[in-house]
Amino acid sequence: MTNIYNRLRAVREGGSVIRGHGIKQGVYTYTVGQHSYDVLSIILLLHPNPSAQLIKAALWHDVPERWTGDSPAPIKWRNPILREQLAKEEKVITDHFDLPSEHDLPLAEKAWLKGADMLELKMWCTDQRALGSQEVEGTLGMLEEAFYEISETLPEAIRNAWHLYRTTRLPEAF
Repeated sequence: MTNIYNRLRAVREGGSVIRGHGIKQGVYTYTVGQHSYDVLSIILLLHPNPSAQLIKAALWHDVPERWTGDSPAPIKWRNPILREQLAKEEKVITDHFDLPSEHDLPLAEKAWLKGADMLELKMWCTDQRALGSQEVEGTLGMLEEAFYEISETLPEAIRNAWHLYRTTRLPEAF
């Protein structure tokens, strides 16, 4: 196990990794930190009673990208060998920094993390499209296919949110 200072550095540096670097980005930079906050928020809002392990795994699930980079989801969907190798490397990194990973979660909680991760990507892509970007269309198409391939294994709350999410802005006054 590494010391606490290195663990703190790892999670801070991991959170600053730029996501979606293969897509021209709109108004703001999309980081692992923003993504992880959104994934955790999805879980906290939709899950009736998330475990502490699931909360930690959601918050830190992409910290290894500080060392592996953010490999775009479509390449991992098309290439299972690459996906498996990256997963092994990510496990080495999370073990080194004594961080929870999806590999440490029970099956039901893995499904929550996977579903929230995919839902967050859909939300980001949908928001980018609403801002005028057509760069996300290919990712959205592949994401829809990937979601439907595993949708029956995902929690009902995630599936419902998937179907209901639309990009709208809340009114300034409420």
